[in-house]
Amino acid sequence: MNTKHISEEHEEIYIDKNGYERYKNSDMLVHRKIAYDFIFVKNRDKYFLGYAEYVVHHKNENKRNNNIDNLEILTQEEHKKLHEINKNKNLEYLFYKK
Repeated sequence: MNTKHISEEHEEIYIDKNGYERYKNSDMLVHRKIAYDFIFVKNRDKYFLGYAEYVVHHKNENKRNNNIDNLEILTQEEHKKLHEINKNKNLEYLFYKK
């Protein structure tokens, strides 16, 4: 499977005030559409909630990297925990590096 995302040819995209790509015509977040089409729908049996209940996480924390392999669908709680863990790792690095 090709993990790169290529926007539909005629879809115009802009960057919103939070740094996320959105489709101009619908104002939909690009990463949410990609995650829905290529992850959620194809693995529907893995998800027990409706799509709107999930957060789409950028694994490398680059909001503009919407490659399929950089996106994962998480619950709000999973997403919160992941960012807490990453925040703690960054703090440990700052305070304990030699």
